[in-house]
Amino acid sequence: RDRNTYVFTHALIRATLYDELSTPRRIQLHRRVAEALESLYADSIDDLLGVLAAHYMASTGNTAGKAVEYSIRAGDRARELFAWEEAAGHYQRALEAMDVTDATRDEERCRVLLSLAKCQAVQSGGAESIPTLRDAAALARLTGSTDLFADAAIAFEQLAHHVEQDMSDERLSLLDEADRILEGAETVQRVHVLCWRARAAAAVAGARSGSAIAGFSVFAGPKDPAVLAQSREALALAERLGDDEAIAVACDGLHSYAWMPDNLEERLDLTERACAAGSRRGSVQQLQNWLSARMAPLLEAGDIPRLRTTADELVALVERSRLRNWGAAAVQIALEAAEGQLTLADASSTRWASDYSGEPDVAVGSVAQLAIIRHLQGRFPELEPLWRAVVGRFPGVPVYSAAFALLHAHNGNDAAATSIIDDLVTDGLSRIPRDFLWKATTNLLADACGEIEYLPPAQSLYDALLPYASHNATIAWLMTYGSMARTLGRLVALLERWDEAEQHFEMALAANERMGFHAWTAWTRLNYGEMLLRRNRPGDRERAVALLSDALAFGTQSGMGKVQRDSERLLSIMN
Repeated sequence: RDRNTYVFTHALIRATLYDELSTPRRIQLHRRVAEALESLYADSIDDLLGVLAAHYMASTGNTAGKAVEYSIRAGDRARELFAWEEAAGHYQRALEAMDVTDATRDEERCRVLLSLAKCQAVQSGGAESIPTLRDAAALARLTGSTDLFADAAIAFEQLAHHVEQDMSDERLSLLDEADRILEGAETVQRVHVLCWRARAAAAVAGARSGSAIAGFSVFAGPKDPAVLAQSREALALAERLGDDEAIAVACDGLHSYAWMPDNLEERLDLTERACAAGSRRGSVQQLQNWLSARMAPLLEAGDIPRLRTTADELVALVERSRLRNWGAAAVQIALEAAEGQLTLADASSTRWASDYSGEPDVAVGSVAQLAIIRHLQGRFPELEPLWRAVVGRFPGVPVYSAAFALLHAHNGNDAAATSIIDDLVTDGLSRIPRDFLWKATTNLLADACGEIEYLPPAQSLYDALLPYASHNATIAWLMTYGSMARTLGRLVALLERWDEAEQHFEMALAANERMGFHAWTAWTRLNYGEMLLRRNRPGDRERAVALLSDALAFGTQSGMGKVQRDSERLLSIMN
């Protein structure tokens, strides 16, 4: 016993004595204890919210209102401390207490349901919270509260966006209803509705095209001009309101929906603004999402120092909040692979997929990671059965078909590779949406053409890729193919414009070396050396030997099987 506390020597003694109390006596004691605690600790009541809620719950009757009050306050307090499971328990007790009191309003019950859903989402990844949010939306509709219904519609989209279950029509329907209710309103809430409606509209389009229904993959595919205009309207409204959180949400939303190959500078600016505004005002969870988004254009632009700094900031936030966030781990795998740490990247990717199982983005991303790691290892053909299934599962996502063309090229199946290439590059590449996967898709096609020396589409692909010579080909922040100048060099070498090819390869070497992308540097040396052998000017053979020898050394050291084999083959030809 200390000065203020008594402890039973065994829990069974406590339980036995407690059970021997009559129900009226037990209720009375719980109430007296709660009232005494309120009186004694009025100045530090926040430390006892959970205890008070439990005592008032046990005293029932006329104290149910107190049980509701303290349970809600305890839940809010636990959420502030990132104690998500504890917070969910408090909110559930608040709902139970509401069932036995007539004093509770439906609006209050709706708010508790929304708070409970957010905690459930952190614990389960979203699936458990969907029924809770449906109840909240239905109740908000009954109350006639515009604000509560909009909050419920937004929360439903935020969580359903991460659930691999086709609820796209329901998601869009709720946000359309909220948008109609808020039409013309100059409010922060309308900013949120417009931004999240863009994601729901993308999910509907993805479901219809066979691309994706959840996660970031919903943004693959053509952009609806009306939805894009709404996203820009949301940002303009947020700026008029001058609200930092609304500005951050709108910048992030526009960055996601307007992600196209041509607007890298705009996307860098949008993500910077989102993080800056969000750091001034925004939840930890929101800031984590905005930091994750910032990593994608940084990887695409090749700004690796700032990319690493952003990843470190994200890791620190995740450790503090105990919220699930897979972004920092994903970009670390991308860097490990690009650096040529292929065994480490392989193990990291497997662990990442296990740690974040159930996340739609991780399920898709781990397949992309596996493909690039096997490609770098020279083992891409091993994935043919898996890749055939992937292409069948996502017929509306050309990047998978482009990767299949490269797989066929590595496997010596030129006919299958050319068939896919011809299908995708027809009509000026119009079959390839100008979305966040466009650079990766065209880069894969260029590599496939270079691999099988397929000349017909070389000029059209070269013209399409040339404006992005200084960029990296990426799949968001999941993976990178290094400098796009390398594949430009391969394409123009097919056209035997040797000086242009040399310029592109030199540019690719410099960029990949600067970024520390040793694997893509080795691949560039292989492609460059092969080009020099074909050009065969004075001094080219000596330069080719140096490049191919370096490629062979790194390929052997890092387990890049194809680079090793092709370098050995080309060096043996010269001997």
